[in-house]
Amino acid sequence: MYYMPYANCDYALSKQIISCDDPANWIRNLEAVPNATVERLQSRTAFDAYGEMELAATADQTTSLVDRVGQHGVLVVTEDRSRPIRMRRHLPQYWATSRSPDSLAHFDTAVAPGENLHFQVALFAPSKDVSITRVKFSDDLSSLFPHCLNLEGFDYWGRPYSPPDASKRVAKGTIRSFYMMTTVPTNAMAGTVYKGNVTLISATGTMYTVSVQILVTKRPFLENGGDNERYRNTRLAWLDSKLGLGNHQLPSPFTPIQLNEPRVVSMLGKQVTICPRIREPVCK
Repeated sequence: MYYMPYANCDYALSKQIISCDDPANWIRNLEAVPNATVERLQSRTAFDAYGEMELAATADQTTSLVDRVGQHGVLVVTEDRSRPIRMRRHLPQYWATSRSPDSLAHFDTAVAPGENLHFQVALFAPSKDVSITRVKFSDDLSSLFPHCLNLEGFDYWGRPYSPPDASKRVAKGTIRSFYMMTTVPTNAMAGTVYKGNVTLISATGTMYTVSVQILVTKRPFLENGGDNERYRNTRLAWLDSKLGLGNHQLPSPFTPIQLNEPRVVSMLGKQVTICPRIREPVCK
């Protein structure tokens, strides 16, 4: 059964030609089949495939998740950076089939010294609106000076970021991911474990808490926080950076842009002439 447009979708069912031009024909014939079992999901190409975070949990799975691990009527789940939450109104089936209820509110990871680390704390509000105003970190975790990218940091001009109310709100029936960010010290010893809690605090004072454990692995520290290795997904920190602004030094091999003469800009061995009007002599 194809649920998206198909180039040639005239099929013979019960010796009757079914045309895509009349969806009612499909519905009538499908209603004649009392039961069906899903054997597999296939995609035309890898580009068309849905990932594990894009398959929605069933209604029963969603109810079970919320009833068993909900805090104050809200489901709170930690998730790795490699599995960004993509659906806004459906829980991923992955949480119901591949994770135990006890693991949902706990995040356990291994990182290298110097690594930029970020992870998600997601809230699903099935029956009420929730507005998160601040995040608190405890114990060893607080020594890494983490912060929530959604609620604080800097914008692209290096100014303190003040999020709009809409980005703090988890509307009824939706899910929102809050990204926590930190950097492990370059001199952290292998075997070091950072433990602590992350608590999201709502406008009404309600607290939603998850536990976190970060293990430092034995290997040389990562240069540039691991950004040289794209598979690590560490570059989210670029959204919260002052690098290259004001007195902050540009990273190598980049050099500051030079204004050699009016309207002539030099950068990395190239010159660009800016012309307000095409007829000016310098622009001909």
